[in-house]
Amino acid sequence: MTGERMLILAERRMEPELAAQVQQACAFTGVEWRAWNGRERLDGLAGRAALVIGVLPAGERRIPGELAWLVTEQLPGLPLVLLAEEPLVRPLVSLEGGRVTLLESPLSPALLASCARTLLAEAVPAEPGWWPVAAAQGPSVDRREFRVGACWVGVLDCNGPEAWSGRPTPWLWTAGAGMTLAATLAFADGAGKPTRAPAGPGTAEPLALFELHGAGPGLRWVFPPRAGGEPMAGEGEGVALFSAARVPTFTAIAQVSGAGAGLQLAAAQGDLVVALCAGPDGLERVRQGAALGGPALLDALEADLQREPCAFSCVAVELS
Repeated sequence: MTGERMLILAERRMEPELAAQVQQACAFTGVEWRAWNGRERLDGLAGRAALVIGVLPAGERRIPGELAWLVTEQLPGLPLVLLAEEPLVRPLVSLEGGRVTLLESPLSPALLASCARTLLAEAVPAEPGWWPVAAAQGPSVDRREFRVGACWVGVLDCNGPEAWSGRPTPWLWTAGAGMTLAATLAFADGAGKPTRAPAGPGTAEPLALFELHGAGPGLRWVFPPRAGGEPMAGEGEGVALFSAARVPTFTAIAQVSGAGAGLQLAAAQGDLVVALCAGPDGLERVRQGAALGGPALLDALEADLQREPCAFSCVAVELS
């Protein structure tokens, strides 16, 4: 996923131990890295460089000059991660619409790897509409990650060791005015379009399992109702929200919405919404790993599937 893209490691102000941690995170995420001394020009990396990681000295409130020069003059728009040399109000702080990310000291290698995977995610199709994200064949695991505005989107899909089971797989709806994105687990009909019905014509119920609407302080999660008084998700499915801004932090949507009822909740930075079809213990596995963030949660779920392949579909959206 990230093999063709490069991370720039700004070593000028970085202690060797910290630089080694960044290099380990690069190895873990499978991304190539290049050291930078803060003086040489890197214009030739345009189109390949995907992210730069540098240091924010203790007490500083401005981006170091050489890093500002890199992301505004040489490689405009390049995402910047600053490793702060002091604690912050939160372990991760996102600024400038996600273009600048601060990570607090002491650095968490898992958080750095998660942050890097988020910022190195794929772009989504430009055309608005629903599109299939993954459909694994056999016991292999299909994993993909995307960036949609201020959101990281990750999917996992596995058919298990048996023949194709005709199961629902992850779909996304992107690039629409007024709705940032929507996600579902759906079947494909004869025309290759998503449907919640396993065979025959689709039902009149909403296709999405969850949606993200609005912008800024008006951003909100929407969990549409199901038709005919059905629960929020189909058999074997679950939808949950993890939010550090809420008490409790973990919410199984079906338990608070009521049968057939929709739900709208204000969205906050760091929110993680997951829809999955994974059997009766699926949401418990999500609950145990959600606090680590979306990429780290997918790491854990993927490791489980590699050890014991089974029919599994999951789509996760994290708001940065």
